[in-house]
Amino acid sequence: MNTEKGKKRNDLKRLHSIKAVVFDLDGTLMNTVDDIASIMNGVLENHGYEKIDDGKYKYFLGNGASALLGSVKEERKISEKDFSFIKKEFMEEYGKSEIGKEAIYPGIMELLAALEDLGIDSFVYTNKPHSIAEPLMERVFPHIFSKVVGQEDSRPRKPHPVGLEMIQEEFSLKKEEILYLGDTNTDMETGKNFGCFTIGVEWGFREKEELIEYGADATIEKPMDLIEKIIRK
Repeated sequence: MNTEKGKKRNDLKRLHSIKAVVFDLDGTLMNTVDDIASIMNGVLENHGYEKIDDGKYKYFLGNGASALLGSVKEERKISEKDFSFIKKEFMEEYGKSEIGKEAIYPGIMELLAALEDLGIDSFVYTNKPHSIAEPLMERVFPHIFSKVVGQEDSRPRKPHPVGLEMIQEEFSLKKEEILYLGDTNTDMETGKNFGCFTIGVEWGFREKEELIEYGADATIEKPMDLIEKIIRK
């Protein structure tokens, strides 16, 4: 019991020192699963393959576009020849997506405004391709995020913490001043690999049990719960 109380005190101390909150994108800031499923299923049908149930995409997402395509290839037993065309067409259509503010999870805009009021900077680290993630964030959340780090071939994808390392270095932050927020096991591993306080969101693509199993320091049911944790005395 004393050990548990000590952990809670340490957690509160760490949360009170937070200067930066880094968000995952898909499943954390925005519910993009329907958009991605619609694009992917449209491409599959164009090439004579059956659609995949939208619910399965929640488990295909989180590790980047290449992993998503790999899961789809395995699910539908796509031939190597067809796969090269499907991959090319998907990436082209994915880049044209016009998903907008309608996909923002309830409470996210209030959370971002509250963080700004507290003087806490907001960032994004995602496995979504950088060429898609950066303009999407600027279009949907103009002038809100201090930096967006998406996936590029020149660097490893999450759960490698390279994006958190880039943010830390560029903005002269200490690890204990950074909080990472995400919705999948990959996100929890990313935060743990970096060594910062890591919170799992229960409104995303995965279950609370998965987030805890993969090392979440805490989980929250709704966005503004984060503010309560940060300011709680």
